[in-house]
Amino acid sequence: MAKKVTPGIVILDTELPNLDGFQVCRLLKGDDRYQHIPIVFVSSNDSQDFVVKSERALCDLFLRKPIVADQLTQEIITLLAPPAGEEAAIA
Repeated sequence: MAKKVTPGIVILDTELPNLDGFQVCRLLKGDDRYQHIPIVFVSSNDSQDFVVKSERALCDLFLRKPIVADQLTQEIITLLAPPAGEEAAIA
């Protein structure tokens, strides 16, 4: 999907068929075309092992299910905000 359309953000479950979310994250972060895209992991498993694996995969945020919509919205706004002192690019 990312090869057809470049998303502004990727929200992944850590447990997916075929590739898991950690593998998908590493693939995206290892590709110059996509490494700038923020990646959010969601999982019902918040064990320390999962948190460490998400950090190693270079995900930008780890959220535990169930997700609270307002929290997710605020986190996405924060991730997509330009760095302090920079203005947002106009597309």
